[in-house]
Amino acid sequence: TGSLSDTSAPEGYVEPEMCTGSEYSECDTADDCSLAISPSCECFVSSSFHPYNPCEGLGASKCTDRCTGEECDEHEATCSPGSNGRGGTCEIGWNYGDGSFEDTEKPTPAPAATGKISAECVSTDQCYAKIRSEAPWPAIGVGLCECYAASRLDPFDECEGRDNHCRMARCRSGSCDGVEAYCDIAPDDNGMGECTLRSTSDTELLEVV
Repeated sequence: TGSLSDTSAPEGYVEPEMCTGSEYSECDTADDCSLAISPSCECFVSSSFHPYNPCEGLGASKCTDRCTGEECDEHEATCSPGSNGRGGTCEIGWNYGDGSFEDTEKPTPAPAATGKISAECVSTDQCYAKIRSEAPWPAIGVGLCECYAASRLDPFDECEGRDNHCRMARCRSGSCDGVEAYCDIAPDDNGMGECTLRSTSDTELLEVV
């Protein structure tokens, strides 16, 4: 109903939220990353670990039938390493054809994470090992897909309040293998400690002793 010139929003319409983050995929090397064309005819990068298929259910021909097929010709996929050399993320950049490459997202490699993640606790059952799946640039504590000690008492905002500049990653499980979180309380801390990671082999030694 209504006239063709009526551009007012219909009753009950809710303005959608703006997209605030780019989704990154985990990689070890550039061979884990590949380029593809989206239904909006834009070139994007995806990881072989967690492939993203925007054409799922549409059929490849119908999905990109408006595109030229050349959208990715001047781009290149690469793997930007994490701050500790592991847990890299696929990036997309311009390939100038002369061997030079310009990252269109962020500089490579990622700057090392600085500072320390706050994780206060009063008992070990408030602590757990967590793989970081969101991080701004640069990050506090650990980078994307790295393991850290988290606290249920003192939850950590992985975007650090910078939602408009927060990267997201699909991480493989395993970054926290071999470690566990516990509440480290010093004698003079008035019963308040900090969640910390330790090797599970250390725990086994304590139990034996």
